[in-house]
Amino acid sequence: MIPVTRKSDVKPKVVVTIPSYNYGQYISETLDSVLCQKTNFPFEIHVADNASTDNTPNILKRYKEKYPDKVYFALYKENIGLSANMYRLQNGLDSEYYSTLDADDLWVGEHRLQKQVDFLDAHPEYMLCSGQTQFMENGKPGRPIVPQELLGGTYPFADYFRRPILFHLSGLLVRNKIYCNGVPRRNYLDIKGESFLVSDNPGRMVHLELGPLYVLPELVSYYRIHSDSIYHRAINASPVAAALDGVTSRL
Repeated sequence: MIPVTRKSDVKPKVVVTIPSYNYGQYISETLDSVLCQKTNFPFEIHVADNASTDNTPNILKRYKEKYPDKVYFALYKENIGLSANMYRLQNGLDSEYYSTLDADDLWVGEHRLQKQVDFLDAHPEYMLCSGQTQFMENGKPGRPIVPQELLGGTYPFADYFRRPILFHLSGLLVRNKIYCNGVPRRNYLDIKGESFLVSDNPGRMVHLELGPLYVLPELVSYYRIHSDSIYHRAINASPVAAALDGVTSRL
């Protein structure tokens, strides 16, 4: 959890965590897509900037001035990689729910967050709620990520491995059952005595072990594709990666 100083003891019901590095040309749109949410509960945005060298720090400072009770960020001087930067956001996260959004992706709709929270509040046995995500390339929405026939369905832990893509990270809201007590040890790999976070995949799997996922039958996010995106790098890295087109939706 990044340093947060609140004016009251009231904790946010939802924290939206955003790992950031040199996405200054996109991050304003990303933040606006979250800040426009209409909710009956408090939520916050936490941004961990991984030593950006573009205009990202100045943008974050402007948003903090405009939204002092909603936007919190930390500017780190050393780039320690995406996974370790995610640790900064997750460790000790104290909200009831959390969502993770890459600094170049977008939420869709002003009521998306309220709908997901309403569902999880009404169904305490569920751990995750998502919806449809579309690729966005050259500023235009493209093909959907989640197969249409899976929308509106409930999926337990086993379906994470045997189904097609069930969700994209940008469309997911998670009931925070693990990070409030720190990042679990099982989220790490040990190499020569050193620990490092491998990704948030283990976190999502741990939550799915505790309860199922529900996929809303509507569009909730856009996954932006560009030359610096994870997806673009993956499908251009090797023939094997190209054959796994779409696997980054689980990242």
